[in-house]
Amino acid sequence: MRTTTAVAVALLVLLGACSRPEVLEPEPDASPTASARPAPTMPAQAREDTDEGRVAFVAHWIDMLNYASETGQTDELEKLSAAACAGCLEYINLYQDTYEAGGFVEGAQWEVEDLAIDQRDPSVVFVRYKAGEVRFRPSADSSTEVSAPTKDDLVFEVSGSPDDRRVTLLERAS
Repeated sequence: MRTTTAVAVALLVLLGACSRPEVLEPEPDASPTASARPAPTMPAQAREDTDEGRVAFVAHWIDMLNYASETGQTDELEKLSAAACAGCLEYINLYQDTYEAGGFVEGAQWEVEDLAIDQRDPSVVFVRYKAGEVRFRPSADSSTEVSAPTKDDLVFEVSGSPDDRRVTLLERAS
């Protein structure tokens, strides 16, 4: 019985040694800030044909901008932005180019302080936001840049039906 047990243990040790999975180190990510978190989901209110719906849509667009800054994933942000929106494309291209080149952006999240509809033109939403210090590396072989915290007032123009809205204008308020 001892021999059988010893042979069984030796066999298990040998089989375990032969079938032990190789421990692989994860491949380095292109960005130290890329996140596995899912993209924000558009709230139902953002699809309402109301002033509140347009404000909720702009708030969601900003959530997607923050997500893109963290991950470099801009597909959803592009869907929410009109092709002619120059301000939108500046951010989309910045994040795409940065992450594709092995760079990163840290701390660029906009914290919305105020959103309001222009009472003269309900397609216009005014936004006041702030962002903390931003660390930015444009590519894997460039040095890290740091920018000071910011606070700004922006104008968004929103067009389209509630189920197919787009930001058509993004610029600094004058």
